Amino acid sequence: MSRFIIQQNIIRYKALMRETNDKSRLAILGRLLASAESELIAFDAADSYPETDTAVTAFLDMILDRAIHMCEADFGNIQLYDAEVGMSDGSACGAALASARQIWIENVENDAAFAPHLEVARAAGFAAVMSTPLIGGQGNLIGMLSVHFRPQQRISKRFLDSIANFASSTSETIAGRVTSLLNTRPGQPDTPI
Repeated sequence: MSRFIIQQNIIRYKALMRETNDKSRLAILGRLLASAESELIAFDAADSYPETDTAVTAFLDMILDRAIHMCEADFGNIQLYDAEVGMSDGSACGAALASARQIWIENVENDAAFAPHLEVARAAGFAAVMSTPLIGGQGNLIGMLSVHFRPQQRISKRFLDSIANFASSTSETIAGRVTSLLNTRPGQPDTPI
């Protein structure tokens, strides 16, 4: 995630905290704020290989910006796959990861499988989400592209297909850039994502 996006998240969480008196929502927003602030500190401290990291981050931000624009979404994220992290049951990303297919939740409030993540969605301010796996040419999972919408959304299959095609067309490029980044670091494995 880019420094700009982290900073925007911090600003948004603080604004949402000022707008509510609900203690549970404040607690969730507080956790999100603390996490974002920690991420910003880590981001600022990570000065190893800044040119390469910055280039990959800028590339991922460009892909994310294009996806958000294509979907007319409010915000989104790209997560690179890490087998050691595992999967989050019930989340759109977890469901997309488990099924290896695009997941669309038009109203998180009405989706029973998403219920464990409902408070986070409310605190973050989204009502609909689409998660699309980024799958490489050899069938390997590279990551997840997710876009979020403040209001609930209905969307056509044709639109979902166009986003899936966009994700597919960018997956190999993402894999190549990240693999190149890993291979430029001493002690990193010489294997593609």
